[in-house]
Amino acid sequence: MRTKIVVAALVSAVVLGWSGPYTFAQIPLIPTPQTPNVTKAVAKQALVFIASRKPPTFTGSFTVSLNLTFDPGLPAADYPSFTGVATINVDLNDGTNGTVTLSDVEQVTTTGRVSPTVYLSGHCRVVSAAGTATILGCRYWLMMADNTQDISSSSTPEVIGFLVIDKTGKRAAYGTGPVKSGTVAIAPTSN
Repeated sequence: MRTKIVVAALVSAVVLGWSGPYTFAQIPLIPTPQTPNVTKAVAKQALVFIASRKPPTFTGSFTVSLNLTFDPGLPAADYPSFTGVATINVDLNDGTNGTVTLSDVEQVTTTGRVSPTVYLSGHCRVVSAAGTATILGCRYWLMMADNTQDISSSSTPEVIGFLVIDKTGKRAAYGTGPVKSGTVAIAPTSN
């Protein structure tokens, strides 16, 4: 009888998620890799401002610049890559600030015709405002939505969101919001 009680207690602990003496917060995860599809995405000094991320010593903004083209049907297309330098310049509270340089693209998926959206992830490097390299094992996840072809006061703004994590999966920097200035252009796709 005692053995049944011990076994029942162990099974209950596993099923109910017993955390023992240590409790850890769930680390953020980037989306799982999928097959890349045809993608053309450009961000030209696309500045996002987030009022809640602007205490007195920060601008509360991040700026994305990149030019990405990929067509898996072309013979020379080995893997998605950037033309020129791809960066996210971060000046937000609640995280690491500086220049995030997107080193490569491991995954890219574009979806939508009317408001095309691109999701991409890969490796990165971060250099702080002081000029020192930070974040070992840097990885990024980036989403950009091209919500309007003609920007006006009544149009829906483009949206950009990003997440940067270190080699342990710990969040280093993040932000999501509407583009206030600059441009985002994503080629429509039937996917």
